[in-house]
Amino acid sequence: MGYRSHVVLAISKHLTPFFMMKLSQNKEAQELVFKHADEFDRDYNGDKSWLIRFDSIK
Repeated sequence: MGYRSHVVLAISKHLTPFFMMKLSQNKEAQELVFKHADEFDRDYNGDKSWLIRFDSIK
C-alpha cells in the first residue's frame, strides 16, 4: 500500500538531553532523525527547542 504520513516531532529544550540519551541507544533512530528528517530546527521559536519534520514517511 502506498500510504505515507507527515510526522512532526517537537521537543522542549528541557527534554533534548533525554531524547539524545534514548537516540544514542538506537542506531536506526539516530539515522532517521539526523539523516532523513526533511526539516530539523534546533532553535525552534528562538528558545532552543527542537522541531523535526518528516514528509512522506512510510
